Amino acid sequence: MSHRPGLLSATDEVGAVDTAPDGVRVAPDDGAIADYLHDESKLASHGAGSLAVPQTLSELRQVLRWHAQAHHAVAVSGARTGVAGGAVPDPGAHVVSLDALRGVIAVHADREPPTAEVLAGTSLRELNEYLAVHHPGLVFPVDPTESSASIGGMVATNAGGARTFRFGAMRDWVTRLTVELPSGRTLDVSRDDHAGPDGALTLVDGDDSRVLTIPPIPKPATKNAAGYGFTAERAPLDLWIGAEGTLGVVSEVELRLQRQHEERLGYLQFFADAETAFAFVTRLRADRSLKTTAIEFLDARSHALAKESAKPAVDRVLQFASESSCSVFAEIGYETEEELAEIADRLSVYVGEVQGDAEMALAGANEGELKDIRAFRHAVPERINAIIAQRREHHPGLHKIATDMAVPTSRSAGSSTDIRKCWVRRGSTLPFSGTWETTTSTSTSSRATRRSWPGPRRVTPSSPARSSRVAAVWPPSTGSDGSRSPFSPCSTPPR
Repeated sequence: MSHRPGLLSATDEVGAVDTAPDGVRVAPDDGAIADYLHDESKLASHGAGSLAVPQTLSELRQVLRWHAQAHHAVAVSGARTGVAGGAVPDPGAHVVSLDALRGVIAVHADREPPTAEVLAGTSLRELNEYLAVHHPGLVFPVDPTESSASIGGMVATNAGGARTFRFGAMRDWVTRLTVELPSGRTLDVSRDDHAGPDGALTLVDGDDSRVLTIPPIPKPATKNAAGYGFTAERAPLDLWIGAEGTLGVVSEVELRLQRQHEERLGYLQFFADAETAFAFVTRLRADRSLKTTAIEFLDARSHALAKESAKPAVDRVLQFASESSCSVFAEIGYETEEELAEIADRLSVYVGEVQGDAEMALAGANEGELKDIRAFRHAVPERINAIIAQRREHHPGLHKIATDMAVPTSRSAGSSTDIRKCWVRRGSTLPFSGTWETTTSTSTSSRATRRSWPGPRRVTPSSPARSSRVAAVWPPSTGSDGSRSPFSPCSTPPR
């Protein structure tokens, strides 16, 4: 590949493929490939044109070249952990699964920073387990909250999660990609590649040469995922990160790793109302000397839903909280016990400054201590799913809606109140939770544990935005005749 700025050249690794490669199942029965026709969105498809589960990169390239020559519509299937239906193929599409393309190719522990090369089907859990066994002290910090997610899928969606507060999303950690283009050719693109004059890219793809220039597009200062991630100031690599597979199939990924020198404290603080909780978060975010990895908010309705799960762990966590209380969970890194104690003292001060009760807190610094808190946090979506399943018996077409929105941090409290009022007007039960873009979170099942928490380096919040996840439980309360539509519009639609 040429090192001329802005020039990307694809290579032909397999030649012509005129017939379906071995292992491709043409016009398969829906029942036989049901797992590949849906994802965690619970949406499903039917009538796939074919299914291929390549075992090697060579097999993947042969399958994609055959589809390219036959002008087939291709649907790429990863771990299918997404909740937006991105892995659900259109009827008639040809499914190519990366399930079998798993494994860590190499870890370059002597580099600075260290990196790992993995096949795209490798799960986050597999990568972390490999590092723990073969390279203790090296970690990959991005956590989209689903350890079974594939690395390729995380690249395709620019996955983030609660820890984006401190570590950012996938784009910040990818150093090189191998991409199988729609033409069936292969492209290697690195963070060291640069755009040409005026941000132009020239892609040489066989006999086809295309010039791509992306004009400046104004985007809001809050969290934004609209459009492709490449701009004139960014590396060409960013064009494929977050592109949802629309520009090619990511087959290999090189990731930047982090040297881990810290432990993490998980801290769950209860508050009487959301306004007080958000005031505490403002102080927590402002303290840039804390190695805060994540910050999450759960409202009183979320607490009630968790309690309905009847899990003993949830009862233990909520035994100190009133029915109307909400909570903030934070995860913070620390290196020494002295540091942990200092952080605990500082948190107590911040809680006191907003007229909260520092005794209404749980904290933990290891998985055993945090087990109950994790169960509490997971109980909310689990209970929502159970409610949906019950109501689906009477409303077969029922589907859970979960969506993210971003608002300036200064509007967090007001926005949450406005959203709740809107949904109450339409008769829906609404749990409201949020994560702040910049930091981590963790907590424990022991009451008012005194600890402190910093990490390996200073954290500087990079965005004034927070994203809020709103999960509406459908349908809202209906009359005895069940005549009310579960999707009646809000009288004042949020914009």
